[in-house]
Amino acid sequence: MSIDQQLVKHTNYAIIADCVEQSHQSYRSNGKPKNLLIIGVSGVGKSTLLKAYRSRYPRYDTEVKTVIPILYICLPSKPTESAMYSEILCALGDPFPFRGKVPELRHRVIHLIKNCNVELLIVDEIQHFLDRGKLKTHMSNADALKSLIDAIEIPVIFSGAPRSKELFRINTQLRGRFKTAKALMPFSIFIEESRMSFQKLVKALLKNSIFKNNDFFDEAHHLKRLFYATDGILRNTVDLFCETEILAEKENENTLTFRFLQSAFQNWILNESRFKKSQHPNPFSKDFEERRLTQPGEIYEPSDLDGDNHGWREIGK
Repeated sequence: MSIDQQLVKHTNYAIIADCVEQSHQSYRSNGKPKNLLIIGVSGVGKSTLLKAYRSRYPRYDTEVKTVIPILYICLPSKPTESAMYSEILCALGDPFPFRGKVPELRHRVIHLIKNCNVELLIVDEIQHFLDRGKLKTHMSNADALKSLIDAIEIPVIFSGAPRSKELFRINTQLRGRFKTAKALMPFSIFIEESRMSFQKLVKALLKNSIFKNNDFFDEAHHLKRLFYATDGILRNTVDLFCETEILAEKENENTLTFRFLQSAFQNWILNESRFKKSQHPNPFSKDFEERRLTQPGEIYEPSDLDGDNHGWREIGK
């Protein structure tokens, strides 16, 4: 199994996965919906986690219908209310998911969710509802979500970027339907438990790599450099290792070194045109000043929409 195909269930992953299971199993045992909000910056593994849970309960056909225990949808960019219903209808297998006006689409969604015995609805990339229009549109979207939740009477899991919190801030009724909210955070070397989890994850990823020295990041100094290069984000770590493998294979090498990591950082993480490779600090270079790359113009500069990757921890505030 290659590095980018591995599913490593680190500590934070396991905590969030357990919350997802509780939401589902609680409904199965007592019929009472228990909704869940999952927040995390891009690349921390939210979608991977949710799709992995869905795969545990595959859809199946009976003599009379298709049963879909877990319904997962990913909102498209800048969705309308009708686009959301159409995405749900596509996932349900409706033959004409884009036919009809909003009330009709909504009615079919509710009917099919109940008819297909859906036990859990997962809506991923919920922040896209904030990427279109202004406050009035956002409030309308939040109302549509609240109304759908009330109508289908099953647990709903929303997952999205930190700015997703705005939907719940502007609509107290929607917020009241989500008593549980969890953050899937990037790893941090400044919190001991997170540092240890990051180190274990890295070792697990390298175990199936070409590198014979998969204990390379047991050295604290090495792990710090990796953290600064990836900002503790899982996807960045995986992609960096994949690029490092490619470079090492070209030289028929199986020993991990800073030389390969430095080139991999240049080749992959700094491949966006807005970064000037010749000027951007490289965490694997000898003269690197150990710090996060969050200054203006650097790769992890805080965004106006979601803030700093590590700068938020309280979901409801």
